[in-house]
Amino acid sequence: MQINQPRLFVGKLATLLGTTIVLVPLIHYKLIIPTLLYIGALLLIHIWIFYVYVARINWRELRSNRIGFILRLLGIVLFSYILTLLHYQGATTIVLLSIAAAVAIHALILLLLMARSLRRRAGSSTNR
Repeated sequence: MQINQPRLFVGKLATLLGTTIVLVPLIHYKLIIPTLLYIGALLLIHIWIFYVYVARINWRELRSNRIGFILRLLGIVLFSYILTLLHYQGATTIVLLSIAAAVAIHALILLLLMARSLRRRAGSSTNR
């Protein structure tokens, strides 16, 4: 497995960590309105990212590696389900551990989206 555009991947991870660091005090101090606005903005960002990702997919490449595509989708669905199991209420330690788990799961999803298999058929294009 190899990461497409490693610098972009690192930039996305840094953005993930930065946005998470901003969320921690909002949750800790129970600032309901700012937290809801922040989470709403994150939801809109996720919808936009999904749209951009679907619009930029090289469908020909995905069809050539169906098993890899199915495994990626299953991984994303599994990690998304695990995100729904996390708890963001209760003791500060529980909330921080849940946030840390969410960051790790997001990083794994990002890795699944940006990674490509090294096993490629001869003559397949690597550029988009």
